[in-house]
Amino acid sequence: LTLSSSSSPSPSPSDPANAARQMLAAVLLRRDIAQLGGNAATGIDSATASSVLTAMVHPLLQLFLNGDTNTTCKVTKRQVGHCLAELCLSCSLLDSPTTSQEVMTAVLTGIGPGCSAADPTSLLLLADLAERSPVTLWRSSGTNGEALASLFQGVLSALAQAS
Repeated sequence: LTLSSSSSPSPSPSDPANAARQMLAAVLLRRDIAQLGGNAATGIDSATASSVLTAMVHPLLQLFLNGDTNTTCKVTKRQVGHCLAELCLSCSLLDSPTTSQEVMTAVLTGIGPGCSAADPTSLLLLADLAERSPVTLWRSSGTNGEALASLFQGVLSALAQAS
């Protein structure tokens, strides 16, 4: 969330008031994503809901990956991670396994380097994905889970080096 006006400078992402707005926007977005996943109440057909959700993946992933490292931005980054996990769940509820696997693969590919570097926010998102969409996570990791095993080996190596 970035607000701008001609009379005042744009607020800093680390500004507490702006961080609160960012968090609220992320929480509301997560709610909307969940509603699209259970689209019977929205009156939107599954194909349209799926299209909207699929279009959100890369912008949300970029927002997650480009997050700042200060404490305020980490909280917002965590909320964007919740949105990504909810999006993966909603896609798995709406679509064919192929589409939900493509969405999950895009997210895993994006957070893979962060997980291998033992980035706490990336690891928390990986845990959220495993909790909310375990079947899709497994299916997107190759025939015998090779991609997931490789990801976890990278995480274990990074954690071993850190200790």
